[in-house]
Amino acid sequence: MKKKILALAVCVMMIGSILSGCGSSAKTEDTTATTTATTTPTTTATTTEDKEDTSTDAAANTDKKLLGVSVPKASTGWTAAVQYYAEQYVMGKDIEITVVAAENTNEQANQIEELINMKCDAIVLLPINDELATAAQKIMDAGITLINYDRTLGTTEPDYYVAGDNKGVGVQGAKYLQLKLGDDYTVVVVGISGWGAISEERIQGYKETIAEITPNVKILGEYSAENASQEAGLALMTDILSANPEVDAVFSADDELGIGLTQAIKEANRTDIKAVIGGGGCKGYLNKMTSDDYKDIWLGSATYSPSMITDAMYVAEKVLTGSSCDKKIIIPCDLVDRENVEQWKSVNNFDEKAPY
Repeated sequence: MKKKILALAVCVMMIGSILSGCGSSAKTEDTTATTTATTTPTTTATTTEDKEDTSTDAAANTDKKLLGVSVPKASTGWTAAVQYYAEQYVMGKDIEITVVAAENTNEQANQIEELINMKCDAIVLLPINDELATAAQKIMDAGITLINYDRTLGTTEPDYYVAGDNKGVGVQGAKYLQLKLGDDYTVVVVGISGWGAISEERIQGYKETIAEITPNVKILGEYSAENASQEAGLALMTDILSANPEVDAVFSADDELGIGLTQAIKEANRTDIKAVIGGGGCKGYLNKMTSDDYKDIWLGSATYSPSMITDAMYVAEKVLTGSSCDKKIIIPCDLVDRENVEQWKSVNNFDEKAPY
C-alpha cells in the first residue's frame, strides 16, 4: 500500500509543467526539475577565459539576439552542474548565448558590467549572494531584461524569477518520513550555514509540516554544516551520532551533504536510523538508494535539480523571440527513493555525465 501511495504522489508531481505560463506551446525538451538532453552544437558556450572572442563574434552577428548567462564557478557539485547544463543548453540555439562563471562577488559584478557593455538583450543571473543586487539593478537600468535564477536579490526585483521550491523540499521531506516511519519518530535536522535563506526555507518547510501532520515527532537536535561538501557531512554526522545514541531519521537540507551523512552512519554501524531524506537529486546520493549497502535504510530525495538553469534560459529565449512568460516560476520538486529512482531518471533524461 505504501508503494502505491508513493508512486501516486510521484506521478502527481511529475504531471505539472512549469512552462505552462509561457506564451508558446512547443518546448523541445521538458526541463521541469530534469536534465537537458544535448543536441548537435551550432553555437558554443563561452567561459571567462574566452569572453573577449565572444564579444567580437556577437558584434559581427548582429542579426541574432544575445543572451548573457552569469553563474558562480563550481564550489559544489550543484553549482558545477549549473554551469554544465547552461553550456549544454547553448547547443543548437538560434540566439547567441555567452556563459560566464565567477569565483566571487567582485568578479561576478565585473562580468555583469562586461555583459552590459556587450549589449546583451537579456541576462540570466544566478547571483553568488544578494550583494549582487546593485549589479543586477544596473542590468535593468541599461534596458536589458533580467531573468534571476534560484537566489533572490534582496530588495531588487528582476523582470523574471525562476527557481525551485526550497520550502517544498522540506514539505516533501516531512511527508516522506511520515510515509516510511509513521507519525511518531525521532529525527535530527541538518542544515548548511553558508546557504542562508535556502537552507532556512527547507528546514522551515520541514518543521512547519511535521507540526501539522506529525506533531508527535521529536527533533533531537538541529545542526549546521559550514558547506554542502561530503566531507563536511561526514565530519558533522560523526559528531551527531556520538551525541545521539538513538535516532530514527535524518532530515538533510542537501543531498551532496547527505552522501557524507550516510557514509558516517554506515561507518558507525548504526542500525537505529531507518530513513534519511535530503534535497537536490545529487547523482552520488541517488545511486546510493539502490545499493545493497543501504538496503536497510530508506534514502529519499526531494529534487532541486541544477538543470533548472535551462528553464531560466528558456524563459529568456521565449522573451527574446516575442513570447510572454509568467513573471515568477517556481518549479515543484519530485520525491525519489529506491522504488522509483530508475524510472525517474528515465522519464527525466537524467544525465549521468553531469557533476551533480
